Amino acid sequence: MKKIPYILALIAVVIIGAVVWITVGHDGNPVSSTTPEPSAQGTASASPQPGQSTSPKPGTSGFIGLTGLKEPATCTVGGTVEFLKPNLFSSSENTKITWKNVDIQSRQIHWKITPNDALSVGPNIFANLSVPDGSENLTVGLPAKPVAKSYKLTASVTYGQMVNGNAVVKEAACSGSTTVRLKY
Repeated sequence: MKKIPYILALIAVVIIGAVVWITVGHDGNPVSSTTPEPSAQGTASASPQPGQSTSPKPGTSGFIGLTGLKEPATCTVGGTVEFLKPNLFSSSENTKITWKNVDIQSRQIHWKITPNDALSVGPNIFANLSVPDGSENLTVGLPAKPVAKSYKLTASVTYGQMVNGNAVVKEAACSGSTTVRLKY
């Protein structure tokens, strides 16, 4: 019984250390979540010609993820959820979110609900989900008084990228959408 306070203190120290490590980063510099500013020293390059792509090809962009990933995160949502009663729904087989290149399980999934209402949509974080790639069925809960009979759900996911030696949190919009319909 006398060991319990020591164990709790050790757990607290580990948690605080992890928060500091995540917040400050490996090199002692604060982790930035902003886009880096352009430098005063630029490099001249030819303007793109009409029809010429200016986006880098996959794998050649110079992208470096926090865990060595070579591409930014991507994701897709899809499917349909139909509520037959307020607490009873059915969903199509493809009602899920699928992702690639999410670097760590503490990354988030942000949902946009149109029209805006207090629906509960998940998953919201990659904890207990497979990374860097995976998929998960969606869960949807309705508010007590829904404002619409049909909703469109879209999502974005966060991921990390190394920029000039600093960890930067970025966000990628998912392709596709999920439809939620109230049939009652």
